[in-house]
Amino acid sequence: MLLTLHISAQYRQSLARVWIFLRMGALILLATTVVADGQSTIDQARLHLASELERRIHQNYPDIESEHYDYSVQVQAAAASLDLCPQPPTVDWRSQQLSSRMTPRISCEAVGWQLFVPITLSIRQPVVVAATPLSRGQRLSSSDVELRLEDIGTLRMGYFHKPEEVDGFQVARNLRQGDVINSYVVEAPTLIKRGDRVVILAHSGGLTVRALGEAMRDGQAGRQIPVRNLSSRSIVHAYIRDRGVVEISVQ
Repeated sequence: MLLTLHISAQYRQSLARVWIFLRMGALILLATTVVADGQSTIDQARLHLASELERRIHQNYPDIESEHYDYSVQVQAAAASLDLCPQPPTVDWRSQQLSSRMTPRISCEAVGWQLFVPITLSIRQPVVVAATPLSRGQRLSSSDVELRLEDIGTLRMGYFHKPEEVDGFQVARNLRQGDVINSYVVEAPTLIKRGDRVVILAHSGGLTVRALGEAMRDGQAGRQIPVRNLSSRSIVHAYIRDRGVVEISVQ
């Protein structure tokens, strides 16, 4: 049996204020868990986990508002039979990343117990969505997209934070109004097309040599494409830096 603790907005706001004080250097707080009269091991475990989770949330999202996230901590009812830990329990999150579902291990070495506690987490952040229905092949402009709060833990295919990140991108398939924009439904603009004349920048240490070349494949920013050096006629594989510019590193 699991006992679920849903953290109230008021409690989260109080914890959030503590971490704001910490970040500003106005308060030095040791990671302690206060054991109140009548408190059970269940209370101790879930409140300590809530405090640690708040710390991680505000480390990853320093400016997040309390109404933009919530979570629940589910502690096994059997934990009530365990002795209270005389010191702050140890938490092993078992992952460096926050996710919508986590099962950290909380343990007390002093009395010899450990628990695996399921936690569900929802973090809502502004992401780029379609402001109107969009057609395949359409070139995006600022009026085509907008920001909307979404639970980012559910966006497995990724997302963009800012409308300008997709400016000039091409829609890869038809989208409905409100659909989240990600790299699977839009394509970066083609900066270089097959047959284009390009400038090859060859870097070696602190020296840069320029040469003229011909692109042998279409490509977007950051992509690697084959380019024929028009002087030597040799083919190099270069990364697209900008429109008409590619670069390689020479060892």
